[in-house]
Amino acid sequence: MATGPVAASLRTRFAAPSYNCVVVRRTRLEERLRDAMATRAATLVSAPAGYGKSLLVAAVCAALDPGGERTVWIQFDPRDNSYERIIETLDDALRPGAADKGSASAVVRGGRRGAAAVGSYLFDWLRSRAESRGGLVLVLDDYEVVEDPAVHDLFDSLIRQAIPDVHIVILSRTQPPLSLSVLRHRGQLCEIGRADLAFSADEIAELIQGRFSRQVTPENLRIIGAKTEGWPVALQLVGAALSQRDDANAFVSELSGCDSDVADFLSREVLARHPAELVEFLIQVSPLVRISDDLCTAITGLRHSSQLLHQAVRSHLLLFPTDRNGTWFRFHPLFRDFLIGQMPRYPQIHREEILRAAVGWCEKNGYPADAINYALELSDARTAIRLITQYAERFVYERGEHAQFLKWMDTVGGWEVHGSFDLAYWHAWALIISHRIYEASHVLRYLERSCAAAADAAGDRHARARVEIIRVLVMLFSDRLGDCVNAASEWLDTYTDSDPFDVCSMATTLAEASCATGEFAVGRSALQTAQLAAESARSPYATSWVGAVDGHLAMAVGDFPRARRLLTKRFESVSAELGYSSSALSTTSLLLAGTCYELGDLVDAARYLKFGLSHIKDHGLVESAAAGFRVLIRTKERVDGFDAALEACYDCEQWANAYGPRLTLMLLYEYCCLALRHGQTDKAYEAAGFEGGRFVSAALSRNESAEGVYGLVAAIIRIRVLMAAGRADAAAELIAPWLAVAAGTNRKAFKVELLILRSRVEALRGEVQRSRRTLLEALMEAAPLGMVQIFADEGDQIRALLEAAMPMFVQNPDAKTAFVNAIGRLVSQAGQDDPDAADRAVPYEPLSDREIQILQLIDTGLTNKEVASRLLLSLRTVKWYLYNIYPKLGVKNRTGAVAKARALGLL
Repeated sequence: MATGPVAASLRTRFAAPSYNCVVVRRTRLEERLRDAMATRAATLVSAPAGYGKSLLVAAVCAALDPGGERTVWIQFDPRDNSYERIIETLDDALRPGAADKGSASAVVRGGRRGAAAVGSYLFDWLRSRAESRGGLVLVLDDYEVVEDPAVHDLFDSLIRQAIPDVHIVILSRTQPPLSLSVLRHRGQLCEIGRADLAFSADEIAELIQGRFSRQVTPENLRIIGAKTEGWPVALQLVGAALSQRDDANAFVSELSGCDSDVADFLSREVLARHPAELVEFLIQVSPLVRISDDLCTAITGLRHSSQLLHQAVRSHLLLFPTDRNGTWFRFHPLFRDFLIGQMPRYPQIHREEILRAAVGWCEKNGYPADAINYALELSDARTAIRLITQYAERFVYERGEHAQFLKWMDTVGGWEVHGSFDLAYWHAWALIISHRIYEASHVLRYLERSCAAAADAAGDRHARARVEIIRVLVMLFSDRLGDCVNAASEWLDTYTDSDPFDVCSMATTLAEASCATGEFAVGRSALQTAQLAAESARSPYATSWVGAVDGHLAMAVGDFPRARRLLTKRFESVSAELGYSSSALSTTSLLLAGTCYELGDLVDAARYLKFGLSHIKDHGLVESAAAGFRVLIRTKERVDGFDAALEACYDCEQWANAYGPRLTLMLLYEYCCLALRHGQTDKAYEAAGFEGGRFVSAALSRNESAEGVYGLVAAIIRIRVLMAAGRADAAAELIAPWLAVAAGTNRKAFKVELLILRSRVEALRGEVQRSRRTLLEALMEAAPLGMVQIFADEGDQIRALLEAAMPMFVQNPDAKTAFVNAIGRLVSQAGQDDPDAADRAVPYEPLSDREIQILQLIDTGLTNKEVASRLLLSLRTVKWYLYNIYPKLGVKNRTGAVAKARALGLL
């Protein structure tokens, strides 16, 4: 072996780089990469410059291989662009100081240039190195500089062979021309891309506030996140600049790709490597928000613009696809700012001409949204107004793109300026759905005046029908539910021949209002009418509303399994037809999150909640928002404790202001339940207006005898507060009539909750046997509905009663095993009433399927070696997994891991 300076040089050259810079630990990505290194043949990390590719891989290698004995890191440069030189580099890296240096190179020079010939050498070297070092990670950094097809063939061959205990990591700014489909099919390839490497909102906050400036506000962070899109290097540059600025607000508002540090990086690291023709092309199309082959050709007049565009995409020049087919692309916002800023250096490029050509092309080819935006950017109000009026129905009726439509209307001056009945109608529609009821009422008065002035009888009937639609929608979103049911029913009887979308809108409105008032038979009938009308309307947006209300109807009667099936199907169809960012998907997602939560599936509840929160403030039903509030507050409580859940309540309070009193009441219920679960009775008393043994809250008094959801929610708040105050008799007196209401209106979820409360009240009064029988009745009602979480959320107050009632319940032939097991796990957990307790909390980072599989085998009594043999893994790999499991579960050994996993219901 080589010794002295030569050996030291080789070790330095081929060792993982170390970084002395400000970073945020990418825990989830590091775990994903560690898992791939243990179980897969290769990892591809592909992203533009500045996304932290090398930093991520180096951090994982340093943690897993502190001495650097099992990591070989090769950073290619433009000189490594011959087949023979790369073979020599690999030879130096894998066999430093070997006596037969150059043997592989000699094979190449001898004419046997095929990948198989040299590959056999490399295969032996890699396997030998892996065996001697206990495993090997081969990192190929800056792979984008490699151009020789023979080199790509060579690495293709090596990766496909999946050499035992060898993991190959490829880091590249471009998508490498390797045949990776076979590995994807076998599940042997881990891929980490730009979207994975981009910082999340939490990571941005940790980096900026924790490392650079504590003065930035949440709004500052939101703007920084939007402008940088989580681009790590831009965030580092922004953070460094913020640390030297006194006025964070001014800096953030002015942030663009023209910032000197950002522009310098873009100039040096992104564009410097590329030909002048490509750079000029990018600057020429930079005024366009999104680009395609045909649009670029129309704008530039270059016949080979398609080749230039795809060259830029392949080179990862911060140009990202916006659709699955890779037809449309967009620039990173900062990169686009930078390119536009370079335009004065190219006097032959005229921004106004480019935008005007884009307006014409987009209108002609069926992209009205883009055409409107470009017209507004040109300050061409006449063209923008014409297009908005022409396509208003499409944006509101077919797509449900209310936020974009309202933004345009606010920009051009609204319907008042242009005097169009149809434009005003769709404006009112969008305002109502966005919970801007006051403004919608103003538009409604205009529509009434316009309708009264109409002379044509046929047109007058159509106009009157649409005026009434707006009037009824205002009733629904203002919580005038009884009036809404009556008016919607009358409309459907009167305007039977109306447009299918109008019929669908009114029938859906009636179904939703009937759910809230408890008139479920009316709701089901209206929903059937809505479904038929939606099929005729062929509007994805109308269909999404029908599906959401159908799911809500199932939830309202407590049929959560059916609700989950309906809403999951609707989620899939809406995401496919309208996209993951659509407001319609938000409404469906919140209802689905609420359904999953009631069924005890907290993982899916949290996942769907993320989809739903994006539009919770400006789109949706009271019930969808209430479901979102419930999941958000209770999962925050479960994971982060009381203070975090309390903060979530305050966030929800701001969102609830747009919805009206019904949602405010539902939020009051969540707040009181949260306070009471943590023994904060003073907070609950104050919120509920409980003073001197009586309720003085206007909200509760107003709904004391109300029908439907209003009355039930108000009653349950009063019951829980009375129980906390030791007023068991008063609580029992209040439970009886409302239990009858819940049973009489078939609101099974409310019935289960009231039965649980009655069981607790009876226990407080010393009526032990009666309490058990009542809880048994609650279990019998809840089991077919899959309602597990409602018992879990009662905490220790219900556990002893459940333990006594379960022997009777399991004797019932209808008791489903899954439900029995879920309740059994609940009974076995200690400290359930304390969401901050370690034994109650779910893992902050969920275990992977492989980690759970290993714990299951350990739970059967197998040793680590036996587990490795059973799963065809090395002993070292099993220990590797356990090393990652322990901190997730907060334990120090195998026994503790199994016990904690069992307590969490993972085993």
